[in-house]
Amino acid sequence: MTYEGMFDEIECKFELERQKKYIQKQASIIFALERELEEKNNEIIIIKGKLKEEKWLRYFYKHQKNYKCCVYFL
Repeated sequence: MTYEGMFDEIECKFELERQKKYIQKQASIIFALERELEEKNNEIIIIKGKLKEEKWLRYFYKHQKNYKCCVYFL
């Protein structure tokens, strides 16, 4: 004789739902952190580009008197 509802205990269902909500909450936190990390990486790329451009301009202005012909920018 079998009992079809023997695994449908109320406590198990409640615990399962609680764990699902916890996993969803953790997933949303991870997603937000990944998005923030991506934004920070983009900021780093922009800052590195500006720094490289600034260094190039400093070098150019420092050595500008050494150029005897026109300098073309790409």
